[in-house]
Amino acid sequence: MDSKKYLRILGIVTVLLVGVGILRNIVLPLFGSGAVTASVAFEPAENDADFQGIVADLETASLTIQSGAEFQVLSDVYQMKEPVIAIRDGNLHITQKESNGWNFFNLIGTKKCDISVTVPSDLLERIDVTSNVGEIRVEGLSLDKLTVHSDVGEVTLRDVTAASLLSVETNVGSISSQYAEGGDTVLRSDVGSIDAVFAGAEEDYRTDCTTDLGSVTVNGSNRGSFSSPAQTPPEKTILARTSVGSISLTFGR
Repeated sequence: MDSKKYLRILGIVTVLLVGVGILRNIVLPLFGSGAVTASVAFEPAENDADFQGIVADLETASLTIQSGAEFQVLSDVYQMKEPVIAIRDGNLHITQKESNGWNFFNLIGTKKCDISVTVPSDLLERIDVTSNVGEIRVEGLSLDKLTVHSDVGEVTLRDVTAASLLSVETNVGSISSQYAEGGDTVLRSDVGSIDAVFAGAEEDYRTDCTTDLGSVTVNGSNRGSFSSPAQTPPEKTILARTSVGSISLTFGR
């Protein structure tokens, strides 16, 4: 390819990219994005007896579940991605699926769905989140069981205690966990790093840590894949595994 033809093609691509950038960041905001903000508040006195869990099934959304004085669900969404929120069978159900329609603006990333759930810190017994694409964050909660499965997206945990099981799995996406643990703690990522901080000392846990491609560090020291000796009886267990991605565990901080 001669230099003039190459420069013409490069110029066309540059103009197209600049045009999409202007459309996405300047033109669309001027005319409004079609976003709909819905706020739903749940009073503890009305729902305390029959509301012990959260079940979320999300297609394209970011979800934050955090502690607070009262139930509150806030969503900032486009109509095509608006979640359906309902309490039934003792659970708060959040379901968010793509519309069957097609929209050009999907291709340039102008649409999003952000959902925030606030609940009293010790009210829930369980959280079960399934996400296709989007970031998941859970903060400041004590419960019996927490499970998160994400196809694509980061998962962040802060100050979470699960008495029986805390399990996070991602296909593509890193896992960041600070002072979050269960009786059994399971952290798995096919492609993505795991960075976890635990309050207890290393000897308080039975740990199985494995990566196919990546480094493994414990308290800053390169350890490599390892399994700690079984304790009698074991206090708590940690399973951390990646196919591609580093693992960093920090104890006693």
